[in-house]
Amino acid sequence: MVKMISLDTSTRSTGYAIWNEGELEKTGFILREKEEDFSIMLVKLWDFLDKEKPDIVVTELTVVVRNADVQRKLTEMLAICHLWCLKNNAFYKELRPTSWRKIIGDVISEKPPKKRESLKEWSVNLVKIIFEREVNDDIADAILLGQAYCFMAS
Repeated sequence: MVKMISLDTSTRSTGYAIWNEGELEKTGFILREKEEDFSIMLVKLWDFLDKEKPDIVVTELTVVVRNADVQRKLTEMLAICHLWCLKNNAFYKELRPTSWRKIIGDVISEKPPKKRESLKEWSVNLVKIIFEREVNDDIADAILLGQAYCFMAS
């Protein structure tokens, strides 16, 4: 059985979706408390992957529109995911936000909106309709990212 984890990384709340054989099984988030140092998030992310032991990890490639500190931290998170995959012989894939949203939009015949706040609402509503789940935008993006990868791989 192939196990995949798709992640919408964030410095405070990383949404995840766990898939088995292309079927969504479980969702949630990895949370870093405000008072905790950012390095705690890196350790939590590594420990999560170590506990779940996926065969595939799919992450969203960071977009360079954030401030430099946030960009650096998000890049570190992707490095943790990539290194975990290298160490554990798992497949690692990064998808651009525009790419996975286009794949989903093409499948449902609906163009994704352009503005960030509208995109978050779009993701949450799609997950509610397609997967019949009430989730926040971090988890919704993780689910749709994973679904887009499943469409690409099939």
